[in-house]
Amino acid sequence: MPNTETAIQLEHVSRQYNMGGATIRAVNDVSLSIARNEFLALLGSSGSGKSTLLNLIAGLDRPTAGSIMAQGQNLAELTSIELARYRCNTIGMIFQSFNLLPRMTLADEPTGNLDSATGEAILSLLRDVQRQLGMTIVMVTHERPLAERYADRLAIMGDGKLLSASETVKEDAR
Repeated sequence: MPNTETAIQLEHVSRQYNMGGATIRAVNDVSLSIARNEFLALLGSSGSGKSTLLNLIAGLDRPTAGSIMAQGQNLAELTSIELARYRCNTIGMIFQSFNLLPRMTLADEPTGNLDSATGEAILSLLRDVQRQLGMTIVMVTHERPLAERYADRLAIMGDGKLLSASETVKEDAR
């Protein structure tokens, strides 16, 4: 039976930026529930709002409107100090721009010589650890095949809006 306990709840979240005389709606009225232990992939083209949404969930930015509930707290109402504590004690992020190991996956090793059975065993162990520790993972990507391989569910962004959040990835696809 899937876990339905909510880890993060977004209600009518928006984030807009004023640039010159124009208003850019990076995230526009997004409502989304992310379950505890869920691995959610946010998909969309460049400029779709997925990274902005991730920054809002992580408490790196504040919404212009709406609420983001995590651990019983509305992140939009927290002080800077409280948000820093939230990030320190709750959130872990790896940014693509760190380029720690370019074009390398968790199942690869430096020479790229892992056989597929070993790679699959590593991924299976990572999923077990995720579930045992109650971790919720939100991954932002442009690559649907990558998302389908690792995620439990896909959320599709476009023009700052959540277009779909119910695309469950089949268990046998991972």
